[in-house]
Amino acid sequence: MKKYDDWIKVRYPDYNTAVGKCMGATDDMIVEFPELRKVRGEVTITGGFGNKSYMRLHSWCVDSDNKIIDPTFAQYFGYVVSGYIEYTPDHPALNYEQHKCMNCGKYFYLIPDHKFGSTCNSGCCDEFERYMNGQVNGGVL
Repeated sequence: MKKYDDWIKVRYPDYNTAVGKCMGATDDMIVEFPELRKVRGEVTITGGFGNKSYMRLHSWCVDSDNKIIDPTFAQYFGYVVSGYIEYTPDHPALNYEQHKCMNCGKYFYLIPDHKFGSTCNSGCCDEFERYMNGQVNGGVL
């Protein structure tokens, strides 16, 4: 709907304004539009290096017809969103903590089998390790 699109374009128009903001954005959106319902679950995206598919914990809204209204959709620029799956209220992922990546600054959920310390993925982990070991910018920090 146009009123939702207009609201989103003002607040979350691009990657930088949208990334890691899904929880707050959906909270704000249901206050502004009480006819919407907040949904928590996962989104499946495809793209990036190797054109792989990734599952991301995510929040979005749905209208009375269960049409998806995703206020932070812009964070998936360059990827193809192939599906949204709503979690049941007792799903353990709904209690995962959100952390800010020490390398790129994006937010990520710290899931039980997370292997990358305080970074969001293997690429950020490797880059941050090189930085900490003085191997960035020709060995000069």
